[in-house]
Parts: sequence; structure tokens; C-alpha cells
Amino acid sequence: MATFVLTVFLLTFGAMLAYTFRKPAMAIPLGIMTYGYKQVASLALPMLQSQGALLNYAMAGMIAMVFMYNLFFRNPGVTCRTASGKAIQLAVWIFLLYFWVTLLWSPYYGSDPMKFVPYLLVYFAMLPALMDTPVPMLRAFHGCWFLTILAVLGLMASPAFHLSPDLGRMTVHFEAGRVNEASPLAIADMGALLIIMSVMVLLPQDSFPRDSKLFRAARKTLAVAGIGLGLWLAFNTSRGETMTGLACGCLLFALVKGKTTSQSLTWLVGAGVGLLLTLAMVFTLVPKGGLSESAERYSPSAIAEGKDDRVGLSSHAIEMGLSSTKSFIFGKGARACEKELGMWPHNHFVQAFGEAGIIGLGLLIICCLMTLRFGFQTLALVRKSGDSSALLFTALALSLLIYQIIVLSKKGSLTFTDTYMWLSIGAFSFDRTQIWLLYTAREKASQPA
Repeated sequence: MATFVLTVFLLTFGAMLAYTFRKPAMAIPLGIMTYGYKQVASLALPMLQSQGALLNYAMAGMIAMVFMYNLFFRNPGVTCRTASGKAIQLAVWIFLLYFWVTLLWSPYYGSDPMKFVPYLLVYFAMLPALMDTPVPMLRAFHGCWFLTILAVLGLMASPAFHLSPDLGRMTVHFEAGRVNEASPLAIADMGALLIIMSVMVLLPQDSFPRDSKLFRAARKTLAVAGIGLGLWLAFNTSRGETMTGLACGCLLFALVKGKTTSQSLTWLVGAGVGLLLTLAMVFTLVPKGGLSESAERYSPSAIAEGKDDRVGLSSHAIEMGLSSTKSFIFGKGARACEKELGMWPHNHFVQAFGEAGIIGLGLLIICCLMTLRFGFQTLALVRKSGDSSALLFTALALSLLIYQIIVLSKKGSLTFTDTYMWLSIGAFSFDRTQIWLLYTAREKASQPA
């Protein structure tokens, strides 16, 4: 069974990669899910277990080729077109350039920082520029949603996916070439994104106007199953992604249902209460002891221990930034946490202060606030327009952005592409939506009365 599901996943994944040349919008969700899909593809194709970077290179190469093809034959532009979108792009580039300059006084200087450049160019500069208008983007996310369900089913059926005694999380245990374990956080992220995308599928939309009632009912039934699968996957791999994925799923629902901010808040509270009651009922029905191993990480003592570890890492990075006036203003330099503390602090905002000082922290916060403000401005415009597809896509983009800002405050490193990629994806999402609204408004105005 596992072999069959994994084979179907791999074939579908390959077909969707090829399809990106016809529909470049498909590259966006596939690029977002690269590291989650990598874990499942490695089970379907054991060669990837010993050649871990091979799929990364394949995905990056695909994105680069689609970008070049799109640029020469469709010419959508490589920058945002609205003033707000351009301002966000400029702000993120300023932060990036400053963070790069801090290598000059970093204790990590000379450590081959150039190895991050290709991924930065692909996932920050190229991938977001493939953003399309709302309807094609929603269809692309629907395709990614179905592929993610296949990926989760493949994991569930595989005997290689089981509880790690060292990590206390469910993870993939690779045995081909060398024995190692996959990243449980990448798997947790895939589960949380499945929850959010499944909520997207449940909501009313006009992206598939020709679908029959039976097909729509089947899709919504599968969406409910997708929420359950995503919750199961995230629950067994990471607390943070589980809670944040559920919260942002409720946020997506509230943003679409509410016609004003106050209505959205009411829907958000209602959705949160309903979710809590549903979860309480589900866990009551689970046989006693059935979740003992997985739920152990949710005990008060485990949560307190995890919190203490995070606070300890953050406090060391903050102390590093406060060690001198120069460090407070300019920081210790990029990757200084890895050199002086042995690892990054698992909080991008704390790391920005420790490595880039108050200047770097201020720039990063400004980038996040500008992108969020742009998103809510776009949401207000979409609500006035009455375009349901634009509303759903804007709410989805906002929910995904907020999810990532929360999650990135607890994991990863600023030297990775995640932070910049999501800020850029958010900027392009809202930019393309506003341009689309302007275009459709002009079309309606030009039509005879």
C-alpha cells in the first residue's frame, strides 16, 4: 500500500513540475512545499536519501527555468507594480544588503557565505515573481492541496515514519546510503499548511464554475479529511506548527466570512471556540493511552522545558547584542550566533538583534509591518469590489504570511531563505491582486451601460 501511494505521489509531483511551464503559478505552492515534499519523495525514490541536495537542486533549477521562460515569453515583470509593493521590495533588499554587510565584522567571516546566494536568488528573487492573478493562484493551491494529501497518506502508510526515541517526535528514518532522520519540522510545516489549504477548499469560491454539485461535495469531504490529516501530522511532529496552523486556518475562515474587521473578529472567536469543542470531543473519544507517546510533548512539563530552552537560546543572543555599544547598534555580524553560541537562537527577531543590532531588528520589523499593512489594505479593497476569488486568495495569502511570521519566530536561521521568501511572496500576492482589481474595474467601466 505504501509503495503504491508513494509512487502515485512521485508521478503526480513530476507531472505538476512539468506543468509549471504551462502554468507558472503552480511553481509558487510547489516551491513553498519543497522541504516537506522532499521528505516524502525520498521514501518514494531511495536514491534521494543519500543524495539529500538533489531534489533541492532540481526544484531550484525548475523554478529558475520557469522564471526565465515566463520572463521572455509572458513578460509579467520581475518587480511589483504598486507603490506599496515596490516599497516592501526595497525595504527587504535594504535589510538583506545590511545583513550581508555585517559579515565584514562577523566572527564567521570567511565561512563561504556565497553558498546561500543561489537559493536566495531563486526563492526570494525568482519564485515570488511568478505570482499570478487570484483565479490561477487558487487553482495552483488546489493542485498543491491534493498533492499534499497524497504526501501525508504516503507517510502514514510507510513503516519508515515512526516515533523517534531521541526527538520524541514522529519522523522519517532513512536507511539507504546512510542512516539518518528527516527534519520533523519540515513535516510539521507540511501538516500545518495542509490544514490551511483544506480550509481554503471548504470556503465558497468561483475558481471552478463548471464543477458539478457531486464533485464539489466530494472535494469538500476530502477537505474535511485533509484538515484531519494535517492535524494528525502536525500534532505528531511539532507543537508550534500545530497550534499556529489551526489558528491561521481559523483566521482564513474568519477573513473570508467577515465583511468588516469586527465581523471577522467575531467569526474568528466563533471558529476558535468551535475548534476547541471539536478537539475536546475527538480527544475524549480516543481510547485512553492511545495518544500517550505523541501527547507526552503536550504535557505541562514538556511545554515548560521547551519554553525554557527557547528562552535560554534567546537570552544568550540578546546578551551577545548587548555586550557593547557597537554590538547594540550594528550587531555582532551575520552567523555570529552559530560561531559564538554553537547554534542559531530559533527566533529570527532575536537573531536579527544579536547579529545585526538594533538597526537590523528595526529593518526586519518594518518589513513585516509593511507587508502586513499592505495585505490588510488589499483585503479592504477586495471586500469593496465583491470579487469572491480575489477575497479568498487575499485571505489565504494573509493567513500564510501570518503563519510564517509566527513560526519563523521560533525556528530556523536568518541565513536561510524562508523569511525573505515569504515577505516577497506576500508583497507580490497583494500587488498582483490590486492590479487585477484595477484591471477588472476598468473593464467594467468601459462596457456600455
